[in-house]
Amino acid sequence: MVNYAERVCPHTIGRNSQRQARSSSDRRARNKCRIDQVISKVIYAGLAQHMKVLIVEDEAIIAEHLRMIAIDAGFIPLGPASTMEQAMAYGPKAEIALIDVGLVDGTSGLQLARRLIDRHYTTVIFVTGSPQILKDGFAGEFDAIIKPFVDSQVAEILQRARDLRLTGRHACGD
Repeated sequence: MVNYAERVCPHTIGRNSQRQARSSSDRRARNKCRIDQVISKVIYAGLAQHMKVLIVEDEAIIAEHLRMIAIDAGFIPLGPASTMEQAMAYGPKAEIALIDVGLVDGTSGLQLARRLIDRHYTTVIFVTGSPQILKDGFAGEFDAIIKPFVDSQVAEILQRARDLRLTGRHACGD
């Protein structure tokens, strides 16, 4: 993990720099750095713990399983949604979306993914039992999870997506 405090604060906080700081302006600058470091750590921790993941799955058991995995991995689940209309209602709130390729209303998860990426810059992870549909890839897709899946695989992919978003890239063709 990147040390965000070091990026925020150009001063070193080691013992040597403390001994070298003689003037009050140096001490004020050092104190400001310490405050900036604490603030950046709190902000990073808050963002990481409160990232929202939209679950779009038309099979209730699988949707609940994905929801529990997301909670265990430290995410706030949205949904589950089983139609494009339901999913788009959650769209503005979701940073990451787990999307089944085939939805109950007959629409494609691919169409939904395109809308979420284009309108809300959502990081999309497909969940499918038909990986051949994604054989050519999908512009903006972060990853794909093949059913049946393992809990640790889903959690690891969600964590990678979170890390990508926290670094400022949204996997929309990056």
